Parts: sequence; C-alpha cells; structure tokens
Amino acid sequence: MATEWISISMPSEVGARIRQHAAEAGLSVSAYMMMAAQAQMDRQDRVRKVFAPFEEACAEADEHAGSGTWAGDEIELTREQRAEVALLWEETRYLLRSPANARRLRASIAEAAAEDGGRDE
Repeated sequence: MATEWISISMPSEVGARIRQHAAEAGLSVSAYMMMAAQAQMDRQDRVRKVFAPFEEACAEADEHAGSGTWAGDEIELTREQRAEVALLWEETRYLLRSPANARRLRASIAEAAAEDGGRDE
C-alpha cells in the first residue's frame, strides 16, 4: 500500500490532546489520527447509506409537490435499518449537546452533501 503524507494545522491544545490520547492507546500520532479519520468516514458513510432512501423519497416528494401523492409511502425499513437509524439519532443527539459539537456536525453534513452533489450516481 502506498503511503501519503498529509500535513494538518490545529490549535496546540488539540495537538496536545491528540498526543495524549494516542499515547494512552499505545499508538503513534499518525496511527491514531488515521484511525480517527477512518472512524469518522465510516460514520458518514453509514449516515449516507441509512438516509439514502429518505433523501430519494424527499427528492421524489419535491417532484410531486402538490400532486396529492406522497413519495415516501412505500419505504419500509428492516429491523437492522431501524436500529442503525436509532443509533445514528442517539449519536446526533449527543453531538448536539454542545454548540461546538453542533457546528462540527453541521459542517460534516454540509461537506458530505457537497461531495455527494458532485457525483453522478
């Protein structure tokens, strides 16, 4: 596997916390940051996957606005999908407990939406 170097800037307090958490986990800062980034990307991918049927239904509803039909009527979630939605909802509620977390969540969602907007699917 090819290795790529990425340089990031952050407040020194955040860097100190990262180094502390990495050391406590017995990892290098590089390994710790890679795992943290992968975990965040996995969460965003799960959110996109779970909410894709709803986004499609909303787009269809927008197309049929005023026609008297509801685009989401036929969507049924499996037990696994309902559990995933519940987990993501709880994570979201936790993140929204502080203004800083809410800002990060909004930015993450906006970034994911911007990335999705450029795709031909």
